[in-house]
Order: sequence, then C-alpha cells, then structure tokens
Amino acid sequence: LMSVRIQRSAAGLVVAGEAAGRFSTSATPTLVKSVNGSVAVEDCKLPQKDDNDVIALGVFGVVEFNNEQFLIVITNADPVGTCCKDQWFRITGALAMGVEGQAQPGDQLFTRAMNLVSGGSMYYMAKDAPWGKGSACSVQNRNNNSSPADTSCFIWNDAASEALRNSKKLHLLLECTQGFVGNVSVPVPSSSAVNELWLVARRSHHRAGPRYTRRGADKHGNAANNVETEQILLSPGQDTTTSFNVTRGSVPLLWCQNLNLAYTPKATLLAEQKDQIVSFKAFISPFSQRYGNTTFVNLLKQKGHEGRLVSAWEAVIEAVGLKKSSSPSADGSTPEGVRFWSATKDASSGASYIGFDLHTMSGHSKRAAWALGHLNNCMRPLIERDHIFSQSRESIVMQKGVFRVNCLDSLDRTNLVQMHLGRNALELQLDAIQKAPLDQQPQLFDAHKLLWADHGDAISRFYSGTPAMHADVTRTFYWTFHCLRIQGKRTVAGMLQDAHNGLFRYYLNYHDDPQKQDAITFLSSAKYPFNGQSVESSLPALPVSSSIWQFLRKHS
Repeated sequence: LMSVRIQRSAAGLVVAGEAAGRFSTSATPTLVKSVNGSVAVEDCKLPQKDDNDVIALGVFGVVEFNNEQFLIVITNADPVGTCCKDQWFRITGALAMGVEGQAQPGDQLFTRAMNLVSGGSMYYMAKDAPWGKGSACSVQNRNNNSSPADTSCFIWNDAASEALRNSKKLHLLLECTQGFVGNVSVPVPSSSAVNELWLVARRSHHRAGPRYTRRGADKHGNAANNVETEQILLSPGQDTTTSFNVTRGSVPLLWCQNLNLAYTPKATLLAEQKDQIVSFKAFISPFSQRYGNTTFVNLLKQKGHEGRLVSAWEAVIEAVGLKKSSSPSADGSTPEGVRFWSATKDASSGASYIGFDLHTMSGHSKRAAWALGHLNNCMRPLIERDHIFSQSRESIVMQKGVFRVNCLDSLDRTNLVQMHLGRNALELQLDAIQKAPLDQQPQLFDAHKLLWADHGDAISRFYSGTPAMHADVTRTFYWTFHCLRIQGKRTVAGMLQDAHNGLFRYYLNYHDDPQKQDAITFLSSAKYPFNGQSVESSLPALPVSSSIWQFLRKHS
C-alpha cells in the first residue's frame, strides 16, 4: 500500500504519496496552506526527501482549532483481516501537524479529539474506490448499482476531508468510520471448508455523542446512537457473499434526559405531537430510502418515564398511518406482551412496529428464555420476508428491509435482541452458501454469540463509557434448535461487573461525558469553536464532594 510523506515548508505542508521509501511521481504533490484564516490546497513541485519528514498511512483531514489549521494524519493501524478482498485496519495512532508550523495544541479538548481518532474505535478499509464506497459502505450498498445510498453520515472525517476532496486529492485520504470490526474463522464439521464470520458496525456522526448529551432525534430527523451493523458470512473458495444489515438508535422523537443527581434522569418530551410527527417523518423518509421496509423493535418498559415515551411514540406512528394488527408470527397469533402495528395503504412509509417490554416480560432475567422466544416468534417471519443479501456469479438477491432495535440507551437490551436477529439471519446465510445448518455447527454458533458480545461492548463503550450490561447472559446463551427454548446464565461475577459499570457510568455522566461531547462535535464538524454553547461550559457544578469523584476514578 502506498503511504504518504509530509514535509514542512515555508509555505505550508507538502503532502505526497510515497512508495518504497521514495516520493511517488504517480500523483502531483499537494501543498496544504493557510490563506486569510482558511485552509487552501494546491499542487506543488516534488520536494527533496528530508530526514524530518513525517511518514503516515494516510490523511484524516484538516481541522480548525481557535482559528488555526491542523492536518491530521494516521500514523499507526492494526490489521483486522481481509473481507471480500478488502483489508480492514483499526486505527491506533494519529498526529496533528500545524499548517503554519505550530505544534499540536495542549488544550484538553483537542487532545480528547485526537484520542477519539487513535483510541482504537475507528477503522478504515484499504480499497481503491470512490469516496463513500469504502469503509462506510455496506457490502449490499457497494453492489447496488441502481440506487446506492448516501454513506456520508458514516464517514467521520467527511467534514475534515472536504478541502482535499474538493481539490481532487482523494488518493491521500483514508475514509474513516467509527464503530466495530471483528471477524472469526470457524471450520465446517466433517469438511475442509471454513466459514468466515464478520461483524462491521458503523456509527453515524450525525447527532453523535454520549448517552445523556445526545438523546432522541433533532428536527432534521437525525437520531442519536444511530448504528448500522452488518453481519457478513463468507466461505473462502466460493464466489457467494452473504450479508445481513440490522440497525439501532434512540427513539426518533424530540426528547431528552437532563442531567441531575438522579441515577436515571427522567425522559422528557420536548415538543407537542404535531412537531413530533414532523421530526419522525424527517427521520423515516431517508431511512426507508436507504434500507427499504423498516421494522421498529421497541424494547422500552410500558410504565414510568419510559412508558410515557412509548405512549408518545405509538401515538405518532398511528398518526402517520400505522395501525394495530395481528402479529406476523407463523400461526398468526399475537404472543403475550407483543404490540404490533403495520402500515395501512394510506401510510407515509412501509414501516411496521413491534412493542415489547423485554425487561418486565423477562422478570429480571427469570423468564428471559420465554420472553425472547415469544419475541423471536414475531421477528423471524419478517426476517424471512425481507431476507438477506446474497451475491454469486449467477445472481444478486437484495435485502428488502431492516430491523431498527431500541431500548432507552439502545445498548444492553438492544444488543441481546440484535444477536438473536443475527442468529436467525445466519441460518439463511448458511443456506445461501450451501453449508451445513447452524444446529450442526456448534463452533459457529458459539463464535457468533461471542462476536456479538464483543460488538455490544464496543458500541457501549463509546456511548456510555463502559462495556455492555448483561454481557454474561449474552456470552452464555444457547439455543435449543427447532423449539423456542433459549437460555442464558446470570453469574455472580457478571452481576458485580454490572454494578461496577453502572456506578462508573453515573460518574462519567457528569465528569467526562460533557467534554467528550464537545470533542466529538469538534471532530465531526472539523471546527472549534463550533456553533452553539459547549456542553461542558453549560453544565452546572454538582453539590457533591470532590473526594467522592476522586474515589470513583481511582477504583474505576
């Protein structure tokens, strides 16, 4: 792979491709400079090699901090693996270089933004492809030549790369996305073949941030914690590629949870129903264009402040043309605890909605097997209806719709249900590549649930600051095939870990998340100060002894 070499000059920073330790002559070098307080990009002459030059894997982009411009380059990355002939890398190092020769700011906000880039939660794909068709693009979208979806919301350096993209310098840039990329290879029983299972999660940078500073949707329909997860199954030596997309995100209404001393601040609706409808329509229109049929799976409790949020959402979906109907389960019955809405002919979208109070119906994990079995009975026919993506030499079958799962944080309960959606889809994927069914591949089943548990931890760390709750349940789940017996174990160690995570989340809400939000806003907009007041400066001081927070940080 070609890397880039950056050299300081009196005019600015010279950036050029490098191959075999020498400047490449295949593309004209680029000068990045500051002109009247703005960044400018232009061609320049090929410089002589210098020992002080910086060698990097590629360019993230240019950001403006307190009216100074900085070029961010990716200096280190760990290989994750090769999927569909494209190699994935996990970013572990980055460097900011002042366009006018200045050093990286020592400001804590800038440092925090750089840690977001280099902290191991951002990825890129080594692929010679048009911008938006690399790491931010799903396998299905990459092969959809008729109406490919816009992927810019998943490109975290979209704003930072704008000046270089406008100057046609795409060969210097890395298309970076935030989320999770993991894979595992599992041998097929009684065969020399191997199954390769991948999970690729992409988080939208629109309305991104920690959980209590980013809730619900905005008036433009951008929802918080919006994550697309792609489950890919390959069999090396075969030409068939299969994938299954599932999404998660905050309830797409106008609401918030204002920070206070409560362990769980109450959810508060921010608008009347007519404005909620406008916001929901702004969300569902582009979402349906991207994914097709949308099935919302709402796992919120029906009582308390979550219940008020549920009532408001179900009133909105009725107002846009969905109506209560019988469950899509195989026998046509509606299992206990399930509320189902489907679109009428006058509906503004082809969406459907499943409401299920997972926490209450599970009886604090005592009836988790029974509850998840009932919910799965409703979801499985919809998976079979919308199917999976499958591509071979002979044909392409598109996935016709997507599940969008949520709870309050869209983390812990959500990941558990998404894992079961992925398990159902995995059976269809195995059938598509003509491999033994899942009940004959226990190694693949175990690898699948562990990969989903790792995925849940990664998504949770960004949004809440800790791994997912109930991870012990996710990692010990087993499925008794051909019936609805699902079981997972709560362990003492798991409950103690959840207690620790819950307390640490509470600490982070007040003493870490506000600055983290400002760093995310700066990185995604590529400019600071940004429009609007920073979250950190607007947060009131809490009347709590500082020694308590010092104790929590010391023992976190």
